[in-house]
Amino acid sequence: MKTLNFLSILIIFSSALPLTAQTSFEDAVIESLRCENRPSPLPILEALESSGLIHADEMLGMDSISCFRLSEGLSIRGLTFNSICVHEEDDNIRNLRPDLLWRGPGTSPGQLLSLGTSANDQAVARWYFDNIGTRHLNEAINSEYTNLGDRTEVKCSGWFSG
Repeated sequence: MKTLNFLSILIIFSSALPLTAQTSFEDAVIESLRCENRPSPLPILEALESSGLIHADEMLGMDSISCFRLSEGLSIRGLTFNSICVHEEDDNIRNLRPDLLWRGPGTSPGQLLSLGTSANDQAVARWYFDNIGTRHLNEAINSEYTNLGDRTEVKCSGWFSG
């Protein structure tokens, strides 16, 4: 299991998100999951790629969603995540990294950042409440249908952000 807080990750985030250079990877992910704005998945994917946790050639694309297994697991504020799935709506951003951001035919799933975990619903809800609060709680946690078969997912979608 890995925790990311490398200087290179901070540089990626400070240039790609409206966050300060002091922002850690964990803080950037939490900010995205807070879902006050539509998520920006590319900087997160590039940070994971830089750290060796995902590899572009291992992307699983389905229904225009780009998914990756996190090879060593990723701990964010005490909860371990096993996968990440994203969708980027913006063609210009998607064209920057088509190896990380796949778009298939059909209806768009909307802007998306989703992290899968093997933790149960109660543990995930407690983690969400402790780290994010109650905003979008009912929409953000899903265990009925998950993208890669993880037990539970935590997500921010452009469909309910704001």
